[in-house]
Amino acid sequence: MRSPALRCLAFTACFLLSTVFLQAAGEKAERPNIILILADDVSADELSPYGGAIPMPNLQKLAEDGVLFRNAWATPV
Repeated sequence: MRSPALRCLAFTACFLLSTVFLQAAGEKAERPNIILILADDVSADELSPYGGAIPMPNLQKLAEDGVLFRNAWATPV
């Protein structure tokens, strides 16, 4: 079995190569801007864009100008 470090290095190399190829292919067509924000130990209903009490004006502005992702699940490890 491969070591975790070797798997991580292989994944990183594949990710970087695919990014380079997608960048070269994507220069011809206009692509959407996508921002994925991942936060640990925060439920979505605590944040202001989702109706929560914690004010986040910059995140609120992004949500008003874009699309909110509302359908996700997480499984604890």
